[in-house]
Amino acid sequence: MGFYHDGLKFWNLNRVRVEPHGIDSIDACGRRRNKRAIKGNMVVMMRTGVFGRIRPITRKEVGGCIRRFQSTASSSNSTLQEASKLSASEKATLETAENDELELTTGIIQKSSKEGLLYFDNLYPRLLKFGPVSMDGIVNKLLGLDGDKLHQTLTKHCVPEDSPLILTKVTPRVKDGGAFARFSVNEELAGNEHWNSQKIETTLSRYFSEHSYRPWYNSPFRPVRMFPVRGTPWIEDLRRSRNSNLKVYFEGEDVSQEALYSVFRRYGPIMDIIPPEPGDPEPRSAQVKFAYKTDAATARNCVNGLSLKSGKTKLHISFEKVDRQNAAIKWLVDHPRIVIPVLFALLATLAVLIFEPIRAFSIRHKITGRYVVLDGYPKLNKIKNIIFGFFTKVHGYVDDSLTSIGWKDDAGYNPMEHLWDARKEAISTLKQWINEGVGTFIVVFGPRGSGKDSLVQNQALKDRGNVLTIDCSALVKSRSDSAFLKTASRSLGYYPVFPWMNSISTFLDLIAQGLTGQKTGFSETIETQFKNMLTTAATAVSQSALEKRAKDQDGTKENYLQLHPENKPVIVIRNLVSRSEEKNSFVYTQLADWAAGLIQANVAHVVFVTDDVAYDKVLEKSLPNQVFKVLPVGDANRSAAYNFVLEQVRASQQQKKKEKKEAEEMGEDERKPQEREPSINLEGLEEALEPIGGRMTDLQAFSRRLKSGETPQHAVTDMIEQAKVEVLLMFVTKATQRWTKEQAWTLIKMLAAQEDMEKQPHQPNNHSFFGIGNNEDEKETSSSETNKDEHEPIWLPLNTLSQDSNFSSPQQQEALNELENSEMIKLQTEAGRIISIRAGKPLYQAAFTSLAKDASLSAWMESQILSMMISKENSSIREYETELESLAKLPAKWEIKSRIDYLSTKLHGCQERIEGYEKELAHQKKVIQKTKRN
Repeated sequence: MGFYHDGLKFWNLNRVRVEPHGIDSIDACGRRRNKRAIKGNMVVMMRTGVFGRIRPITRKEVGGCIRRFQSTASSSNSTLQEASKLSASEKATLETAENDELELTTGIIQKSSKEGLLYFDNLYPRLLKFGPVSMDGIVNKLLGLDGDKLHQTLTKHCVPEDSPLILTKVTPRVKDGGAFARFSVNEELAGNEHWNSQKIETTLSRYFSEHSYRPWYNSPFRPVRMFPVRGTPWIEDLRRSRNSNLKVYFEGEDVSQEALYSVFRRYGPIMDIIPPEPGDPEPRSAQVKFAYKTDAATARNCVNGLSLKSGKTKLHISFEKVDRQNAAIKWLVDHPRIVIPVLFALLATLAVLIFEPIRAFSIRHKITGRYVVLDGYPKLNKIKNIIFGFFTKVHGYVDDSLTSIGWKDDAGYNPMEHLWDARKEAISTLKQWINEGVGTFIVVFGPRGSGKDSLVQNQALKDRGNVLTIDCSALVKSRSDSAFLKTASRSLGYYPVFPWMNSISTFLDLIAQGLTGQKTGFSETIETQFKNMLTTAATAVSQSALEKRAKDQDGTKENYLQLHPENKPVIVIRNLVSRSEEKNSFVYTQLADWAAGLIQANVAHVVFVTDDVAYDKVLEKSLPNQVFKVLPVGDANRSAAYNFVLEQVRASQQQKKKEKKEAEEMGEDERKPQEREPSINLEGLEEALEPIGGRMTDLQAFSRRLKSGETPQHAVTDMIEQAKVEVLLMFVTKATQRWTKEQAWTLIKMLAAQEDMEKQPHQPNNHSFFGIGNNEDEKETSSSETNKDEHEPIWLPLNTLSQDSNFSSPQQQEALNELENSEMIKLQTEAGRIISIRAGKPLYQAAFTSLAKDASLSAWMESQILSMMISKENSSIREYETELESLAKLPAKWEIKSRIDYLSTKLHGCQERIEGYEKELAHQKKVIQKTKRN
């Protein structure tokens, strides 16, 4: 045997195979190199690099190698003499080189009795391979899993510092994710201590269990494990993929399942062991199915070649062959429960990637009222502005010319102008809040028909170009899911939207459920879809708020919006209510949460327009610990209401005159027959407006009656009669769990009686259509001229109302809040408590007075109230009598005499009240009988 020593490298040239095409030589120091030299032209190829590429080497290098081989192998005696002169460490190195060469030749790792062979799993990351190209080499170098770094890592976690053990060899098994490590004993450090393989492995295992190794690139739940190698490992580089199924061949007698389990279970959980069949041919084999591939690979590397039954049986282990033909297609077909949901998820993801940018763009267009395609192109944007400016000037010139020659009528006088003049302060306040950026909800609150929507949309926000209006009532009243989606997309500008996909997705979900046994989740509820629409809308709102930031690069996005609140869009949410029994009532909560997110992100102003007095119950849940900016809106004052009705009538007369003039200008044959025009009588207009007050909807209805030819007195009388019917149907005869008809009638009676009393001078006058403040019912002082011009409401103090038995307890007073939500009454609060009550609108006050004067209705309602009171007093008397009976059974003592006297007094008082109620009830019955005869 001949060796060539070149520095730190030993070249074993005695195992060179001489073949017709050349020779092979192997580097024995762990750097595996395959060289091929072809004699003749000496074309030499060497396999190098991480990808196993072949590169030529020079003739000089091969020639030098061959000459060294010839000179070394010329005399065996001289070689042996040289080998005998080597030190012990050099001899160990030579032995290691010989073993390494044997491993590379046979694929079998050999060890001596003074060496320990251990296997480490979960050491290498599992990477994908693309055909013959593997990324293992590059990644392992980057992670420090080759060469000296891996040697140092294993030494640090396995070998104790004071131990004579040294790591001599690391054999990687990258495709199995582990590596073999050979440990030997340094005789100089060991001294007289005896070491064998078992002691080496025990020492290393104990130390490794205390200093475990968890690579960051692998799963934290599967650390590196160390196992002693019991068999004879077979290091092969065949193209066999590892899997969780092992095939164990028996060389000799069969091995039982129990024995196989005891051998293999230490390497990981076993799912099944299939023993050989009785008639199987030689060699007989069993199957061991592990739960994980890594555990199976570890067991194969540690147990292969193990002898059992005192050497009668030897185990040969290989991976079960996997049929890879159409494996992907087979897996897709065999796993519909996974494939179908994933396929639908991919389709949904593709739809999101395609349509979501388009929808965000549509929402931005809805907010700004213009297309934003040219926003990123300032030069094209400038050309567009020039063209649009030119056509705008031409349109204005033509419009003025047509108006001057009489071909186009002038817009004329706007009848709402008087109302907006009186409301300038409210409009200015709302504009100031929006321009300043208050950082909370802005709530415009007022009774139904008070004109709050027109104040926000047509006055305060008419000059803004970035407004998005959402009507809650239109969304809630949608009867089907498709109608809801269409309404929501129309409100948000969310296009394209496919409502018909709801039916298809539900159908596909049912099909998938029939195939797989479970729902795929492809079909979404209407709530989830609306929430997704709001999420996209929030993104579009944020983009719209920051679209001008490219021109003004001053600070971050947050600072930019803080400095420029006027660039933030305004979101107007109308008709918010606190309680609804509709199918789509989730709209209120989701819109409130969405608006709160916009406020917290500081990307928009949010204005709620509502007539619900309990709006704060919804908004406080979405934006807690915030004080809302509230703008109360009341009714119009007397002069504004009078001018509004007068201008409505005059505008109608002018329109009729114009139509009559156009008819006269037509020929006799073409003239259409004209209906008789009703004459308009405005006599007593001011007196007729007194019971109507300043509610906008009532004023418009009153104006329509006047334009149809009714006199003011007749029109207001008819409107009062309609209000009476409305009150009776909605509040008196329609008793609910929230209030009783007796409570409703008590309020009607007491508010009607309060009208005849003298008004207190300190009472606030907040019946104005344009009242401004944090609360509509704040006390204000005003001059006599202002009070004279405003409609004074009738306020009933709560102290007076609480004297009545129907509102004597706090539980009974809760009905006041329910009646306020139903707009029958209006409550005045101070410091969070109710202090007075008035009618929900001025016309209701006139209806209350008229109803109280109806003797038959009053007697009928009073009879029911009296009957209820008599029943209540009788119930109290029974309770007193029961307690007196129990007291009578006790011994006569002076301690209970005071209680007996108290109960007796109470019983006597109840009896006196019953007698009074019965007398009043008899009187009311006589009134009812009298009205029946009449």
